[in-house]
Amino acid sequence: MKTKKQGLDEMQKQNRDRIGNQTFLLLAYLLLLDMGLYGFGFRWLPYPVNTMVLFLLASGSYTLRLILHNSYVGPSNGRERRGAKTVLLLLAATLLGVALGMGIPRLLQEAGTRSPSATDGGGAQILLVMALVFLAISGVTALIRHRQNKREE
Repeated sequence: MKTKKQGLDEMQKQNRDRIGNQTFLLLAYLLLLDMGLYGFGFRWLPYPVNTMVLFLLASGSYTLRLILHNSYVGPSNGRERRGAKTVLLLLAATLLGVALGMGIPRLLQEAGTRSPSATDGGGAQILLVMALVFLAISGVTALIRHRQNKREE
């Protein structure tokens, strides 16, 4: 009789929790360092962008470490169609991003305010590039892990 395996086992859960705690502390220290540098007059990026870059660094580190420690997803029963779900999710996220990217500046211009891209100092481009790089790294790492797991079976 086959048992249905879903979720993470105890070791994977412990790894996930340990990595999550370490990432939270990393983010806290990075934000404190950023605030200290800001207090001394050092501005490396404009305000909302610096916080988002630090958040993306911490969350990207968290995701990569989960994948490398095999604690990202649990074992599958082989009948799931994760590829199709992933493609649909990426397509929906892309469409939502494009819709928001086109709609928000238009709404701000209609309201008589300045467009955020005119004053952010290139922050939007930095965030976009960082997000794409972390997605690419996470995707390649997950693909490598998936192939390694298939070879082991």
